[in-house]
Amino acid sequence: MKNVSTKSASLLLVAAIGLSLFLDGCECDKPVEPKPLTDYPVYFCDPEGTPELFVYHPLTQQVDSIEIPWRPREGITVSADGKRLYLAQRACLVVVDTDSLNLIAELPYRPDDPVGVSPDNQLVAMANNGLHILNAEDHSVVFQDTTPVIHCVFSADSKTLYCAGKGSNFVYKVDLSDATYPVSRKEFGDGMITYIVPSPDECKWFLYWSLGTWTSAFEVYDVLNDSIIFREGLTPGYGQIAISPDGKYAFYTNPGRSATDPPAPPAFTVFDIESNAIDTVVSDIDFFSDSTWVAHPNWLAVTPDSRWLAILGGSLALRVLYLYDIQKGQLVHREDWGGSGHVFSNVSVQNAK
Repeated sequence: MKNVSTKSASLLLVAAIGLSLFLDGCECDKPVEPKPLTDYPVYFCDPEGTPELFVYHPLTQQVDSIEIPWRPREGITVSADGKRLYLAQRACLVVVDTDSLNLIAELPYRPDDPVGVSPDNQLVAMANNGLHILNAEDHSVVFQDTTPVIHCVFSADSKTLYCAGKGSNFVYKVDLSDATYPVSRKEFGDGMITYIVPSPDECKWFLYWSLGTWTSAFEVYDVLNDSIIFREGLTPGYGQIAISPDGKYAFYTNPGRSATDPPAPPAFTVFDIESNAIDTVVSDIDFFSDSTWVAHPNWLAVTPDSRWLAILGGSLALRVLYLYDIQKGQLVHREDWGGSGHVFSNVSVQNAK
């Protein structure tokens, strides 16, 4: 009887330990606390009249504005960490502190468009009678070239810089991982590349083409196979491209740029990168217009959590701000100032979490 009691006690002990381990390891019944969302502010400027800086908060859908002494007609760019603003004026590049708006530097460059910033926050690139790449800390010149380029963008790992050849059909690359900064070009067919944006893994390039009057195209280039694997013609064109940092979607617009253009669709396109196909065309004439105006989606910026797509609308002038919830696939907010009153340059948000 003594041996039986000992064995029974041992079995009960083993069972109790097993049950305890099972309960400790079972998480399925425990409530999962939702991760708090980060409010990544979106920046845009009105450089005309009394210049103003606007800060839009996607989570609250509130807009703050402040008068500034600069006129960034060529655009605004937020640093990767959100701590600096690069204001591209026609006479110089101004660097300011995001929070205080104190002047950090006034650099003797005349950018042709909004500057590019590397995700590691180390470099700034600009099209300026060629290309200049600066050290983000002391603004010293790291690399320069006289090749005419536009719209420079860094790869997700900050090891490569991509630009479109200005008025030409080539993609211009600088290898930043090599101390000699070797340059390469990839030429395509007829037309002018206006935007090049690589996928996060750089296996695909998303190209925006100007092919002629009122004729543009969005293309996807497969780098490994050296082939165009998707193409959509766009009329009247003259739009922009943005990529979600998680690599799921590319977004592009088709706004036109003058009053004599054919009518532009009141829409933008969501492209599924993995399936290499259009996911949806977001079209809503009521959302993108009012009784006295139509502001077609144009400039784009995606928050670093891939949650929000901020859009500036307009063709002759950018006047309206839209917010699109990427996860829900819904347009959720419009800030229109009555469809007038402001003329914005572009829209920007930081690109690092």
